[in-house]
Amino acid sequence: MKIFSLKKNVGDILEYGNFLSVFPIKIAYFLEKRKKKTTLIKLIGILVKKKIFKKSVHRNKIKRLFRASLLFNKYILEQKINFNKIYIVFIYKGLFLPTFKIIDTSIKKILNQIH
Repeated sequence: MKIFSLKKNVGDILEYGNFLSVFPIKIAYFLEKRKKKTTLIKLIGILVKKKIFKKSVHRNKIKRLFRASLLFNKYILEQKINFNKIYIVFIYKGLFLPTFKIIDTSIKKILNQIH
């Protein structure tokens, strides 16, 4: 297990983190134990391939859908990681422009799988 510096980056999370996948979303996360009794969630990034979605408008829409869904489902993650620090990178693997319903159901399934 690698000891991270204070500044985490996407490469470290992708290299040393754990992976979960529910189509069309894949996540890489790293769970860090804390002595303090507070929960800290750090969203490192949301990755959408430029090769698939050439227009930045579409990539940014997907990222906004992710952030909105995470805002609604943050309580699931807070219950799961109880007083630890978690770093998350979301990767969108789909080939189509998703709706909020697709993103929301996938994120709920993935957040329930985190241990």
